[in-house]
Order: sequence, then C-alpha cells, then structure tokens
Amino acid sequence: MLIGDFDTETVKHSALYRDAKLAMLTHQVLYRMELTGTAAGGVEHALAEFAQANQAAFDASSSSLAAFLHLEPNQTLGM
Repeated sequence: MLIGDFDTETVKHSALYRDAKLAMLTHQVLYRMELTGTAAGGVEHALAEFAQANQAAFDASSSSLAAFLHLEPNQTLGM
C-alpha cells in the first residue's frame, strides 16, 4: 500500500512490525484464555450445584429404598 510517497511494504518486514504483531496476538491469546477460564469456572460451579442436588435426591430415595428392601429373618420375597 502506498500513502503518498511513503511505501508501507518495507515496514511489514521490519522487526518493529513483527514485534507489534506478536504483542497483539499475545494479548488476544491471553484475553481468550481468561474468557475460557471464566467460562470453565461457571461450568464447575453449575456442576457442583448439580451434584449436590443429585446427592440430596439420591439420599432421600436410597433411605426409602433401603427400608423397602430390608427383610426380617423370617420374611421372604414371596417367590
């Protein structure tokens, strides 16, 4: 690209251009990693809440199931 009498093609091959481009890409990668970390934290929190809810439901159903399956020594399954 030419801007008046200034040729920008030679700038693209300079160390300053490469360093600036690398800095921008590094910033983008770090920003995306931060967003990914935040999203992963939200998923972990939701999973922990889900596990607690399931554990509470399992505890309630397992106690009634255990009472249902309990047989006295003189009882049979009726088969």
